[in-house]
Amino acid sequence: MPRFETLECACAVDTKEANCLIVVKIGDPMANRQILMDIPEKVLLAEKSDAVSFAREMRVLAAVKLYELGRLSSGRAAELADMSRVEFLLSLGRYKVFPLEAELQDLESAHATRHQ
Repeated sequence: MPRFETLECACAVDTKEANCLIVVKIGDPMANRQILMDIPEKVLLAEKSDAVSFAREMRVLAAVKLYELGRLSSGRAAELADMSRVEFLLSLGRYKVFPLEAELQDLESAHATRHQ
């Protein structure tokens, strides 16, 4: 039987403080974790974005960068970005990231080694 852990925190919503309750299922590898970030209002204004849209874009940007660095597979990055793997791979061009960069580097290394 799964165990649940409850975390309490304070958060600000529209400059008014509110209490948040986060319930995490312990021992479940498929559980999601919630990460709270403080974003200056000036950043949202500069981006001409509301908090929800900005949060969505941050998820996608984090997924793209972690994929680009080779720290996440395309499947895991797609999960982080909350989209299908195909949709994620197709969106990489928008960020100037080649979808199969790691595979291309492996092929180039193998080719270079054979021709030395």
